[in-house]
Amino acid sequence: MDPRNRAFATVCLLGTHWGAILVNSAVYTVLPHEIVLNGHELCTAGDPVYLITCCVIDIFALVFQSVGIGFASNVGTDFDVAQELSILLVGLYIQALGLLILCSIVTPALQVVALLLLLPTAVRLPVFANGLATPFARSPLTSLLLNDTYILLYLILLTG
Repeated sequence: MDPRNRAFATVCLLGTHWGAILVNSAVYTVLPHEIVLNGHELCTAGDPVYLITCCVIDIFALVFQSVGIGFASNVGTDFDVAQELSILLVGLYIQALGLLILCSIVTPALQVVALLLLLPTAVRLPVFANGLATPFARSPLTSLLLNDTYILLYLILLTG
């Protein structure tokens, strides 16, 4: 595949954004098991309402980011790309909101986990606010570090 192809770019962007959201959802799903194993002091929320809330927020983030990426990758003018990227940015803000909610209901040890998940989202916000054509957004090194290496290291720390 040609990396300059719009379909290729769309698939790459979707994969990297979906990966981050699905890792978030995995943390939300594992959290009740961690609470049972390590005690209820890990989480200030007594009911699993936080789990449902965070997963619903992730679903909205997934939808907004997917629609924004799909539209932005397939429009012709820079003005249209900027409009469609605003949908992607809404999805990133929704994802950040879910992680901030997670930070507010867990103990400081688990807040570190949530903040580590929040870091790539916080980096993506200014990158995509400036458009898809910026050197930072198109950099293979940025993609390797932010999307691949960072998530791999995060998962190793989380499971280790």
